[in-house]
Amino acid sequence: MQRSPRARRHWQHVHHSAVEPTQAGQYSVLVLNDAGSVTSPGATLTVLDEPTISFVRREIARPTVRLVATPPAGVSVYAVEDQVSPTSAIDNISHGGVFDPATGKVKFGPFYDAIPRTLSYAVIIPPGCLYGRCATYTFAGTASADGVDSPIAGDDVMVVVGLHRPICRQPTVKSRSGRSRPTAQPGDGAKHGQSRPCRFRSIM
Repeated sequence: MQRSPRARRHWQHVHHSAVEPTQAGQYSVLVLNDAGSVTSPGATLTVLDEPTISFVRREIARPTVRLVATPPAGVSVYAVEDQVSPTSAIDNISHGGVFDPATGKVKFGPFYDAIPRTLSYAVIIPPGCLYGRCATYTFAGTASADGVDSPIAGDDVMVVVGLHRPICRQPTVKSRSGRSRPTAQPGDGAKHGQSRPCRFRSIM
């Protein structure tokens, strides 16, 4: 009985423990034996970018926005900028930050160290907010450490609401029979007073 030739396999593979984006592409397997050779269909190697970890977290407690920055150890310089949309007036900016009304961005830094900081600013709520939802602000920002950018994580929406519509009740008085009746009857005019005391229930 004659034995068939043993196949010799030559793998085309990456010899590095960590691949680089430049090594992405098509790879195949070449199989050789005494009868000849055959090449496998190509397999695609995709190299994904290493995920960027944010070192700044946004915390919203209307109207204040806090940006809790915890830069990695060894960072020599970092900066933070946060954008409010739609653009609103900003106040009480901490740590020497500045607000650019043209872009709606609040900018902090650069800080030439790796010291954690809680940066903050306040959104000025528009006046006259009485009933229901008055405004919705969204936030998107970027933190940069030694030239590497990462998005700001955490809260990203601030909803400004007013009060419920007033609950008005007609004042009543008791008649001699013990039954309650409205103090103002149709056509009474201002004689009995037609104003209704209202109370507000906050949903803020």
